[in-house]
Amino acid sequence: MDRLSKYRAAITLSVCSICRKPDEDGVCDQTSREQCAIELYLDRIVEAVSRVHSGKYEDYVSALRETVCTHCGEGSGEYCDHRGTDVCMLDRYFPLIIEAVERVNAQP
Repeated sequence: MDRLSKYRAAITLSVCSICRKPDEDGVCDQTSREQCAIELYLDRIVEAVSRVHSGKYEDYVSALRETVCTHCGEGSGEYCDHRGTDVCMLDRYFPLIIEAVERVNAQP
């Protein structure tokens, strides 16, 4: 089991079940057209969330922009056409992603 598998499972449970991308069988069809930002940047997402120890959502967003968004080909850390739309699953579901990562981090 790779080190990200627990994070992937927790995020899948929290996010993928409500994401707009599943087909009629509930299987994600994102990979048939483009790779989901959550899967593509999972290691960076875990890194960003794990290094923040704050009660402020803005601190998590800053870490996300610095660690993930600056490496995405869709924009930059400061500006992105996809941010705030339903195109970027990472931005859309970031609060749920934070919760999932922190749940895994809290496990013994």
